[in-house]
Amino acid sequence: MRHPIILENEMIQPDQQFIYAAYPEKIPVLLRREGNIWILDCCFQFNRRALRKGPPDAAGRSYAELICEGVSKAWSGTYHLKTAHQPEEIIIRVLIHKAPVRKPVKVCVRPLI
Repeated sequence: MRHPIILENEMIQPDQQFIYAAYPEKIPVLLRREGNIWILDCCFQFNRRALRKGPPDAAGRSYAELICEGVSKAWSGTYHLKTAHQPEEIIIRVLIHKAPVRKPVKVCVRPLI
């Protein structure tokens, strides 16, 4: 049986279309479609080193903040799929949860040496 993927903290509109998954609570990255806006919903869990202060040029931000910012910048934007089902452009928004809302992706920062 498939269940719709619904975030607890967001309002659900009647015209939203969901990408279905058998067990959404076990999937760390989900995709939800609202017309031409697609939401990439990620759940991350960082190790202690990632939560510490980042490199000197990071202006006091942690590695976890830098990673989240990088994922958002890399995936957010406008894309042209040019398919029969999606001829117009789509907008991708990234939503990142750091607290475990469901099974998270474990992100570890380790020293290079």
